Amino acid sequence: MSHRSSAYDKIHNNAISLVKELLKIPENYKVLFLHGGGRAAFASVAQNLISKTGEADYAITGTWSFLAAEEAKNFGKVNYVFPKCEKGCDVPDQSTWKLNNNASYFYYCANETVEGFEFPFVPEINDVPIVCDMSIYVCGKVLEYWKKEGGIETTEKLSKLKSEILYNLIDDSDDFYINEIHPNCRSRINVTFRIRGGVPVEKEFLKLAEQHGMIQLKGHRSIGGIRASLYNAITVEEVGKLAGFMRLFESEYSFDEIKS
Repeated sequence: MSHRSSAYDKIHNNAISLVKELLKIPENYKVLFLHGGGRAAFASVAQNLISKTGEADYAITGTWSFLAAEEAKNFGKVNYVFPKCEKGCDVPDQSTWKLNNNASYFYYCANETVEGFEFPFVPEINDVPIVCDMSIYVCGKVLEYWKKEGGIETTEKLSKLKSEILYNLIDDSDDFYINEIHPNCRSRINVTFRIRGGVPVEKEFLKLAEQHGMIQLKGHRSIGGIRASLYNAITVEEVGKLAGFMRLFESEYSFDEIKS
C-alpha cells in the first residue's frame, strides 16, 4: 500500500483520531507519527527543545531516563532534579526537587521497563513543556480494540488488578521471590523480581516456566532476574496461570535439585 494513497490516508487519519479520543488530547495539540525507536527519540527531544536556553531538567529513575539524559548532554546542559534513583528508592517529594529556572523543558519516564519502576504521579512543572517517555505501542487496529474494550479507564483497572496478583504473591513469599522496587514506584506493566538462590535457581525457573507454556520471562540483559510484562494483551487469567506456577515452584523447589 502506498503511503500516498487515499486508503492509507484513511488509516492514518483514523489512528490520529483514536489517539486524540482515547488519550483525551486537546485540539490545540498535534499527533506525530515519527520514525525511530526510543533511543532516536532521546536525541530528537533535545534537538528540538533544548535550544531555547541550552539547558534542560531530567528526573533519573532508571535505564531509559538515564540514557535520555546522557544523549541530551550532546546538545546542552542537563540538570538532575534529584539524585539518580538507586535500587529501592522512592521519588522524592516534589517540593525538594532542584529545578533549573532556566530549563527549556522537563523530562521524565513514566515506566522504566528494565527495572520495573513506575513514576507514581504526573509532575506539576510551571512554565516549561513536560516531556514524558510513556512506553506505549499503538496503531490503528490496536486502538480500535482498545476503544472497544473500554479505553484507558478499563485498561488502567486491569493493569492494577494484574500487577497486584503478582506483587501480593511476591510479598507473601517470605523473600523467596524478591522485588527490589519501592512499593510506591512498582510498575503495573513490568513486574521484576529475583529468586532466592540466585542465577542457578532463576535459570531453573525459566526452564520450567517454558515447559508450562510461559516464555519471555527473562529479565533485561543489563540487570538479569525475572520480568513479567503485563501489557494490555495479557489477560487476568494468564496472569493467574503465572501466579499458580510461581506458587508451585516455590512449594516444590529444593536447592539440592540444582547443580552448580
